[in-house]
Amino acid sequence: MKTSTLVASLVAAAGLVNAIPAPQPVVTLTVVPIAATSSPYPDKPVTNEIQYANYDEKSDTDKATRTKVHNAFVPWAAMMQKGIESVANSDDKTFDRWFPPTVKVKGGSIDARGYVSGVYRQLLQPDPTTPKPKATVATIVNDKDDYAKTCKTNTYAYFTRDIGRFHVCDKGLKQPTAATDIKCQDLGTQVSSKMESLTSTIVHEFMHWDKTGDTAPNSVGHITDVIYGAGSCSRLRDGGDKQKTFINADSYMWMAVNAYYNSICGKSFGDPYITSEDFEESDATLLESPEYDVNVSSGVLAGV
Repeated sequence: MKTSTLVASLVAAAGLVNAIPAPQPVVTLTVVPIAATSSPYPDKPVTNEIQYANYDEKSDTDKATRTKVHNAFVPWAAMMQKGIESVANSDDKTFDRWFPPTVKVKGGSIDARGYVSGVYRQLLQPDPTTPKPKATVATIVNDKDDYAKTCKTNTYAYFTRDIGRFHVCDKGLKQPTAATDIKCQDLGTQVSSKMESLTSTIVHEFMHWDKTGDTAPNSVGHITDVIYGAGSCSRLRDGGDKQKTFINADSYMWMAVNAYYNSICGKSFGDPYITSEDFEESDATLLESPEYDVNVSSGVLAGV
């Protein structure tokens, strides 16, 4: 679960900037799904839009929150499609920033570009001219209520992986809403947190769904939270545990975000800086992440 507790002291440690943070223990949390009251769609839902639950139609605040999530979801398919297009283009080296060239599978290894594309394709229809979510995405529910009582001051969102239900916390709602709200002139020349929005949070969230990584062709496992942040994900790709990129939700998110803004802004953004933010979104916060554990049965959470 992504938080923002400052750990600038980590950056000051000698040699830490170029090191891959050691894996941190995670906390598991079993959740008993609760009944939800369905809510109407926004005025203009997109094809196969997610569902909404527990929004009070008599509350202007609730309706504004639902509209915010809807507006963030609208460009989600376009961001995913740009990720797919970038992965498929062997001349586009964006992929190499986030993933190694091969992924180890039982009995050998396969091309990583094809694998990552297969993961994205679990969620998106193969129609590059008009990107649309698959019909299965329409079964995902955005619950207005903090149904797992997991939101903390610095929590963006969380996702229940087996039932496809997610909640956006207050901090997540304070992000720029849609990817299209972010202006190219504000992004500088390198990949950074300036590219993050509620749209990119949704990209990350949906990676945790059982119907994404778990069912992808030649699946190497559930997509969990190994590490957070652009700089940390880039370092993970270059470190000794680089195969973990294929089960790291933020790696898929940053690949899609990077490709999206390369296309929208008409330029190739450079490698991310390594900053204190990368450490605060990796080392210090995984301890607070209610995360998937292979030894725990269904109902556990995956956090963003």
